[in-house]
Amino acid sequence: MIGFGVSTCLWPIAGSVFLFSLLDPIVGGSSQAFWQTKVPPDIQGRVFSVRWTISKIGLASSLLLRGGLW
Repeated sequence: MIGFGVSTCLWPIAGSVFLFSLLDPIVGGSSQAFWQTKVPPDIQGRVFSVRWTISKIGLASSLLLRGGLW
C-alpha cells in the first residue's frame, strides 16, 4: 500500500496493486482461519460482526475526513 503513495509513475503503482492483490487473499484467509479456531463456534457470529463493524468504521471515518479536506 505504501507503493501507491510514493510514486507518480504508472509502473511502480501497478506493481504495488499487483502485489497487494496477490497477497491480500492469503493474509485475509490466514486471519479468518485464526479467528475461527480461537473463537468458540457459538459466539463466532457476534465476534465476526464486531470485527467487520470496527473495520468499516475506519473506512467510513477516512472517507468523511477526506470529504472535509476538499
